[in-house]
Amino acid sequence: MSLKDYKILEKIGKGAFSNVFCVRDRAQGTYYAAKQLTEEIQDTGDIANCPEVSLIQHVPSHPNLLNILDVIYENKRLTLIMELMDISLYDYIISRKRPLSENRARRFLLQVITGIDHLHRHGVFHRDIKPENILIKRALGVVRKEIVQVGDFGTICRIDDKPPFKDYIATRWYRAPEVILTDGYYGPKMDIWAIGCCFFEMLTRKPLFPGQSELHTLELIHQLLGTPSKSMLMKIKHYNMGALEFRKFPPEDFRRMLPLVSAYGIDMLKKTLTYHPDQRISASRLLKHIYFQDVT
Repeated sequence: MSLKDYKILEKIGKGAFSNVFCVRDRAQGTYYAAKQLTEEIQDTGDIANCPEVSLIQHVPSHPNLLNILDVIYENKRLTLIMELMDISLYDYIISRKRPLSENRARRFLLQVITGIDHLHRHGVFHRDIKPENILIKRALGVVRKEIVQVGDFGTICRIDDKPPFKDYIATRWYRAPEVILTDGYYGPKMDIWAIGCCFFEMLTRKPLFPGQSELHTLELIHQLLGTPSKSMLMKIKHYNMGALEFRKFPPEDFRRMLPLVSAYGIDMLKKTLTYHPDQRISASRLLKHIYFQDVT
């Protein structure tokens, strides 16, 4: 298909490297989201290097990942035709007067983890999990039932690629310690950290680590988890802040921050926010956590 087959209705989003439009298929009348990349592609051979195109080639579709239905190359620009979702998790959270109930947050989170586990199992990690990149569609005819999908695959990376990864990634508030403490030596466990941050945000309507800089974000992390020992820091591969002295903070009790959250919920959250990536829980193990056993 070509862009002429779609009628642009309105602009619904803008990112650093793309614009997103609501479009209608002229023949079928179906509504979609069209993400047009702003950077021109001079050589058609470079299309395969686009992260979203790479995703289609390497990762089968999944109900908890935003489905890319078509790729159109016209006028030296790439446009991705995708499912049209109702709202981002970010807009969903800020539009409410109260935080999500724990049960709803748990249902949402399970779907996010399921989508990320599918990515990881197929050798890809996301690198920019945040509420803006988690999308929600309300299921027709089903009360209080939402479909949650992970979207925006513009920063995905192959797990078997060798670090350091040099591209700018991850919104600051959701960056795992290893992203801040090294020059690009990180992996799929950074997605798990960001998932934990999103869970907290669903439960409180507040970001967990709203740092004004990378070092401020790191200090907020230390205020919650406690300042790690030098021996712990040196265990992080390619740690690059050896000369920096961090203020000493004792660990905070998660239950004081989230007094109404169940014990299993607190345990699950703590496992996602483990400081050292090698000790942080994986997506596949997270899916087996007792917290998700009775989700309906």
